[in-house]
This record gives sequence, structure tokens and C-alpha cells, in this order.
Amino acid sequence: MSRPKNPDRRGERNPVRLGEQGFTLIEGLVALAVVAAALGALAELNGQSRRATLAVEHRSALAAAAGMIEIGLPGRDQLRDGERSGVVDGHRWRLQTTALPASPGTPWRPHRLSLQVQGPGGETLQIETIRLQPQAAQ
Repeated sequence: MSRPKNPDRRGERNPVRLGEQGFTLIEGLVALAVVAAALGALAELNGQSRRATLAVEHRSALAAAAGMIEIGLPGRDQLRDGERSGVVDGHRWRLQTTALPASPGTPWRPHRLSLQVQGPGGETLQIETIRLQPQAAQ
């Protein structure tokens, strides 16, 4: 008894139909498109995260510069109206001091302080506050 060399002729193996053994070209392209879209979304999230981190770092540097400027401000008794400016750690700053009307009978006179700090990259931080100065006895 001789065996045939091609088992498909005798029907011992099912013939392979087109498309049943693997992916078609269209299915492969769709899968690649889905993967590309997912990678694009991940890249966008990474970029947003990096930009947010840089923004926080710049804001922290502005706040640190503002803190150093505040430490260097004159005390309450030496507070004068007007404008001052300078540079600290590459950050330009401007301070405007304005006396506000005092309430009658109070020992304090309020002064409005407006501090603007500009970083090397152009970002700005504006701080507004009130300082109280002892009034001269009347």
C-alpha cells in the first residue's frame, strides 16, 4: 500500500481557505492605526505633563523671588509711599506703596503694597497686600 505524497488530494487535511489562517491586509492596517492612535495619545499626555511641570517650576521660582524681595523690604516704621524696583536672581521686580486713609481713632495707618515679579522667561506674578504702619500720635 502506497501513501500519497500530497495529503490534501485524499482529503486527509482540510484545505486552507483564504483569510482563515491569519489577518488580512485590512485587519493588519486597522490594528496598526489603532496602535498609532494610542501612541499619539500617550505622546500628547507626556507633552502636557512636561509643560505643566515646567509651569510649576517657573511659578515656584517666581514665588521664591517674591519671598526674597519681601524679606528685604523695610520695616513698618520705615515704610514710605512710592515705587521701588530691582533685580533678584534674574527676576525683575517692581513695588508700589500707597498710603490708604486711616480710620479715625485707630493707631494704625494702612499701606497698600503691590509687588510685581517678572521671571527671565517673561512670566509674571502679582502680589497685593496691606501693611499697617503705626500712626504718629495726634
